[in-house]
Amino acid sequence: MGCANGIPGSMKNLIFMKETMDQLCPGSTWSCFGVGHSAMEMLYGAVALGGNIRVGMEDNVMYSKGVLADSNRQFVGRAVRVIKEYGREVATPDEAREILGLKK
Repeated sequence: MGCANGIPGSMKNLIFMKETMDQLCPGSTWSCFGVGHSAMEMLYGAVALGGNIRVGMEDNVMYSKGVLADSNRQFVGRAVRVIKEYGREVATPDEAREILGLKK
């Protein structure tokens, strides 16, 4: 969300998409990511709504306003802190593969 020619990264749009998915595909596994300036809002929104997230330099090169990211490790570390602050658990790589139905 928030990329050129994509849906704008806003809570209003995230909630609309989540509610639509819940009606059409109840119980689905879903994730969200925000590009550029919508990254943090989408991170917090997806975690708050019970979704999964994706973070990394493929979506953002700026860690914060005016601060270029050093590596994906910064984004992952922040995501882990946010997830834990919301009282949720961070999936291990093996758990993530299982959730997504991927082979090792």
